[in-house]
Amino acid sequence: MTDYSNRLVWQPNTLYGKGCDFKVKLSTLFAKEALELKLTDDEQNKINNAVREDFFYVQRSVNEPFIFYENTAFINQFNLQSNGVWLALYNHGGGDPIKANNDGILIYDSHNCDFSSDDAYKLFALMDYWTERLEEWEDVFKK
Repeated sequence: MTDYSNRLVWQPNTLYGKGCDFKVKLSTLFAKEALELKLTDDEQNKINNAVREDFFYVQRSVNEPFIFYENTAFINQFNLQSNGVWLALYNHGGGDPIKANNDGILIYDSHNCDFSSDDAYKLFALMDYWTERLEEWEDVFKK
């Protein structure tokens, strides 16, 4: 596991725009590490169940708070509510996330935060949860 304590893993961006929609830049080093950790469907379901338990504001109707890329620990999309509040990888197209963003920066875009800074904060919290838990998941789900 790479020590990220002295490096930036994710950074909010375009917080000055109209409304509360925003972008997040993600470290490609972190992304590569998340892509290397293989998870079964059952392990991904366990993580999503833990998210619903840890975050009271993730509606129970949201089946997958985290949408993972294939069978890895990389998250393509963070879902907050059943009415379409999410943070998703920009310009992804379903392929390898790093190859799809050839400029070396992975960018996530929010959707439907509109005028709710509360939703923006909650999506930040889900992103932070992921980046803080990856090392723990590596220990728990070692093959």
